[in-house]
Amino acid sequence: MSAGYLQWDVKSADSRVQFVKMHHSARIIWRGFSAFFNIPAFSRLMPGLSMKAKITITPKKAVLDPQGKAVQNALEHMGYTGVGDVHVGRYLEIEVEGEREAVEKQIDEACHKLLSNPVIEEYRFELE
Repeated sequence: MSAGYLQWDVKSADSRVQFVKMHHSARIIWRGFSAFFNIPAFSRLMPGLSMKAKITITPKKAVLDPQGKAVQNALEHMGYTGVGDVHVGRYLEIEVEGEREAVEKQIDEACHKLLSNPVIEEYRFELE
């Protein structure tokens, strides 16, 4: 019984090695395709493909930013000189598909309604 188990284990190990080799080859081929089709550059040429929206949300200048003030104080206590105002915000990257104008409108709407608080925050975004 142990010889059969050992034989099965050897076959299993051999099939795992074959699978790993096959999987590794597929990954190399996929990396080659993704490098050939530089997706961000390629999507600018053809509308309707996927784009990346890079969104930055920061507190408005008139709003007190306690987190930014805490970072500023910590930097000064650590010996960093010349540190001015610090504003702490958020950065998001969202993959989107569609026509550029429609995507810009959707991202602007999402930023205004969901991702930021327009009373105390401002946002900006760019599409790549």
